[in-house]
Formats: sequence, structure tokens, C-alpha cells
Amino acid sequence: LSSAAPATAAAAELRLWAAAQSVAPPDRRIEALELYLGTYPQGRFAAMAGVQIAAARQQLAGTAERGLAVQAVAPDPAAVEAAIGLSRDQRRLAQRALTVLGFDTRGADGVFGPNSRRAIAAYQAARDAEATGYLTGTQHVALIDAAAAPLAALAAQQAEQAAARDAAAAPARPALAGGRLAAVEHWLYLLDSELDGPTVSRIAASDHDMVVVDFLPSQTDAADYPMAETVARWHEAARPKLAIAYINIGEAETYRAYWRDGWRVGAPEWILGDDPDGWENNFPVAFWFDEWRAIWTAPGGLLDQIVAAGFDGVYLDWIGAYEEDNVVAFAAADGVDPRQEMVWWIGDIAEHLRAARPGMLVIAQNALGLLDDPAYLDAIDAVAQEHVWFDGGVDNEPQGGCPLPRRNSEIGSAAWRSALTRECRRAYDSDPDGTLSASSEGYLAALERARGTGMAVFTVDYAEAAADISWIDSTARGSGFLPFIGRRALDRYQPPVD
Repeated sequence: LSSAAPATAAAAELRLWAAAQSVAPPDRRIEALELYLGTYPQGRFAAMAGVQIAAARQQLAGTAERGLAVQAVAPDPAAVEAAIGLSRDQRRLAQRALTVLGFDTRGADGVFGPNSRRAIAAYQAARDAEATGYLTGTQHVALIDAAAAPLAALAAQQAEQAAARDAAAAPARPALAGGRLAAVEHWLYLLDSELDGPTVSRIAASDHDMVVVDFLPSQTDAADYPMAETVARWHEAARPKLAIAYINIGEAETYRAYWRDGWRVGAPEWILGDDPDGWENNFPVAFWFDEWRAIWTAPGGLLDQIVAAGFDGVYLDWIGAYEEDNVVAFAAADGVDPRQEMVWWIGDIAEHLRAARPGMLVIAQNALGLLDDPAYLDAIDAVAQEHVWFDGGVDNEPQGGCPLPRRNSEIGSAAWRSALTRECRRAYDSDPDGTLSASSEGYLAALERARGTGMAVFTVDYAEAAADISWIDSTARGSGFLPFIGRRALDRYQPPVD
């Protein structure tokens, strides 16, 4: 009875709204719309009713002034959809509904981009409606109703498949159950590596508890790499390791399998410019575009491949894309808030992964400014911050060993600069607004706030001298953080610090 009552009420509201929409003369239309508003002042079409009442009154006023016959005024489709006031979750549900009905939106991110607009237009045309690409309130309700049964069946199928995957994976990693990030004492960050047999074996035999590596099958020249077998070896080691896949969610990379011939800055339009830190073949993107998100979240996309390979989670890089100059300028022209879009993007990634396998971990690197957003905190399990105490230079010259100013008051000071080595001074002078222009004090304040939420906090510093490594390790651990110290290129195995 409890579930039937809301359904009956919704049907009654829809009938009253449909009746109001069938009235053409503006005076009678106003009466019908006001009846709807009086009955459902907080109804799903309340905002649209207000828009239509204002339009009808304008019709009446214009007719009185000009003495013309009343003619129906077709509202702008975009305004009609905007007046419905669909939330992000409602748009996401509409995308899933369209896709399950055969009108593929290439992702369900809650953003009605070009692919979603084409899918909506095709849906409308299939139902003999004007193919505007924008939903009316009635069309939205009908769409959700039509997709309810197939969406429920799909959800049940996905839950069954996830349960089967979990059951199959559980025996291979009994020691990882329950401990998760709280059990991590040492971790390895290794990206620029082919993960050959000796390296895989060395990692398996090590005292590292977590390994962050690139998802090699996503690289054009490593599509056949046996990632699942490698991850399984680390899970089955005498000291089991959490396997975390590094992914760059804010930049397109030319060496990835998704890169297409002819792609360049501006083609497609969401590839926005060169990497500001000097990393070749990396390009910041408009990460809110459907085409970019589909690379990751479409069925069989990169996130599904990472789950299938047995990874325990993902390590998100380039979250700070929302602050990159080209991204900020493009977002302004596109009428979106890049900071909010990044929070939504990370939330979508987390939701996708955890729907595929409950318990998938999400570790976010840098972008500590997002920590004041509750939705962001809900999406992630841990934060990692680079160059808290030491960094290198652009193009990895030098590979590390350059100390950041300890306090905000020392940033850019002559005393701090003169104490740098020649290589580090050159690195700072070549990029005075780069990472060496921040202070350890600033990072530590934000990291302490993160630690206060109960999440794990990882630090990544770039140094090679034994004295620097020892100092960073003891300082980080004394602050309650989990440090990694290595070369800036992240191209060498680094044993745990003794």
C-alpha cells in the first residue's frame, strides 16, 4: 500500500498537468494552469506552470493592444526544459533511461551534452514528437515510466554480476579484507615502467602494502600486457598488496589507446592546450564533455577494464584541471563551473566503480582546495599531495632534492633562493610560479584538515639523497602521513625506507 499510494498520486498529478497542456485559449489555459498550481504547489511541473502562465498573460495583453486574434506561442524548447528544474541525478536517470531504451547517450553523467541531445531528439522522433533535443516535463515523466522495468532488470543483472565477481575474487585476497588503507605502512608509486617480470617479482617480495601503477593495457603499445595476472601476484604475495590503478582524469594522453589520428589541440574541441608543467603528449581537457567521460564510464570503458583486472581502486591525477587557465577560459565560454564539474566528475567515477565492485578505493592526488566540498569528501577514501617538502624541476631537471620554503613568509625570499643548489635555483627561476612557489606550511594545514576527517593521507616528495629521504620519511610519519619518496619521473622501484 505504501508504494502504491505515491504512484497513484504521481499519476493524478500527471493527468491534471496533461489536461492543462491540452487547453489552447490563453484565458482558459491560465485557469487550468492555476488549478494545477493550486493542487500541486510543489509539483514537478510547478516551475513550468509559472512560465506558461506568464506567457499566456503576455498573449492576452498583446491581443488587447493590437486587437489581433490570439495565436499560440511556442515556448523555446531549452527554456521549457530549464523550467522543469531537473537535478543532476534526474538528468543522470534520464540518460540511463534513454540508453536502456536504445537511444545511447554514451554515458550517464548528468550533463546533457551533444550525445545526450542527439539521443533525446531520436527518442522524440521515434514517438512522433518534434525532435528538439530538449525534454518537456511530460516527455521526461513518460521516459522514466517507459524505462522503469528495463532499468530495474538491468540493475538486478549488474548486482548479480558484481556479486559473482566478488565471490570469485574473494579467495585470492583474504588478507586484504577489512584492513584496506588503514593497514598500509609502506607504498610504492611507479608509473614510467614496463612492469617486466623482475620488477613484478621484486614488488611482490617487498614490504610494500600498496602499489600505485599505470593501467598498462590502456597504452597503445601495451594493450596485451597481462595486467590481471600481475595484480593477482601482488594480491597473493606473502605480504599482500593493494593494487591501485593510476588514471589521469583531467588530461588526454597521446600514448593511450583512446587517442585517435588527427586529434590535436582544438580537435576535438574539448582538447584545450599543452600541459602547463611541461609533460609532453599530455593535454588538459574539458572533462565535463560526454565524449571524454564515455572513454572512462561507457560499458567496457577504462573503468570497467580496471575493475576486471582486479585492481582495488584508482589513484586520480590531474584533479586540479579545474584551475588550469585554458580549462577556466573554456568553461566560462561554455557556461559551466569547472570546480563543480570536477566534483561531479569524481563522484561519477566513484559511483561507477563501486557499482561495479563495492569497496573500490578512490585516492585523490593534489587539489586540496576541494576538501571543503561534502560531495567530494563522500566520493574519496584518501588524499595524496605531491611536493609537500621537496620537488624537482620542469622536465624533471633536476629529478628532486629542491626544498620548498618551509613557511609562507619564506616564499620567493632571497634567503631561501640563495640556499638552493644551482640546479634547484635554475628550476625555480625558470618557473617562478610553479610548485617551488608554494610552502610546506600551506600544504600541511590542508593535509591536517584532511586527516581530521579520518581519511588516510599520503605524501609524495621528490628526492634522491639519503639524508633528504630519511628526513622526509620521519617528518611525514611524525605528522600522521604515509610518505613516498622517489625520483620525479616515477620511473624506478623504490624500496621502503628503513
